[in-house]
Formats: sequence, structure tokens, C-alpha cells
Amino acid sequence: RLDLAMAASDLCLWEWTPAGWRFHTRLWAEKFGHPAGRLVSGPDFRDSIHPEDAGAFERKFRDLLASPDGTCEHDFRQRDTHGGWRLVNCHARLFRRTADDAPETVIGISRDVTEERLAEQARLHAVEKEGELQTLRSQLNP
Repeated sequence: RLDLAMAASDLCLWEWTPAGWRFHTRLWAEKFGHPAGRLVSGPDFRDSIHPEDAGAFERKFRDLLASPDGTCEHDFRQRDTHGGWRLVNCHARLFRRTADDAPETVIGISRDVTEERLAEQARLHAVEKEGELQTLRSQLNP
């Protein structure tokens, strides 16, 4: 049931440890090519992030690990299994530290927001065009 609910909302549960990343949503894993439940190395995961977004992603993640409350939200583009780029919205929380206060586990939820953002851009474009048409109409028929 969890897989169905996560797939319907295009969400992914994941965790990070110093050993790497684990993605716990099967359909998400199929979309991005990271095997569900298996460890994905840090470099392999970072290679799936768009080069223009990689620096900001790294900074956000370092800030998350260093933060006392350890939470963040971030958008970045990630390569899908077809070689295209999808826009991902990620919420993460530092879940556990070791006895010597080193980050041990981060948990998060990610969502593919590509279609949502494209629809939003299309709506804004339509509003802008309608405004331009209204301006032209008022100039033609004052």
C-alpha cells in the first residue's frame, strides 16, 4: 500500500548515511535508476544531479549536516532513466548523530515536481499573453 500511495503522489522516501544513499520507493527507483533498498554511493548519486545544480545541492547538504536542527528543503534537477532532467523537490532532516556528534543518518522525502512546475509556467505565460491582448484591445478600442 505504501508503494502505491507513494507512486500516486510521486514521492520517494530515502535515507543517507556516510556509506551512501538508499531509496525506498520502487517506482521512484525505476524512474531515476537507483535500485530500491540498495546502497547508492555518494558519487553515483551526485552524478545524477544536473551539473548546474550540483554545487548548490552540495552546499545545502553540508549545511544540513552542520545545522543544529538539521532540516532543509531544496529543488534540483535529476537525470531520469531516459536521460532527461526532472525537477525534484527534496525535504530532509538530520535524524541521528553518533556519540561524538557526527552526522549518522539523514531521512527525507522527495517529489518529482516537473509537470507541476511546467503547468505553473504555462498558466503564467497564458496570463501574460491575456494581459498583452487586453492592452492591444484597449489601444484599438479606447
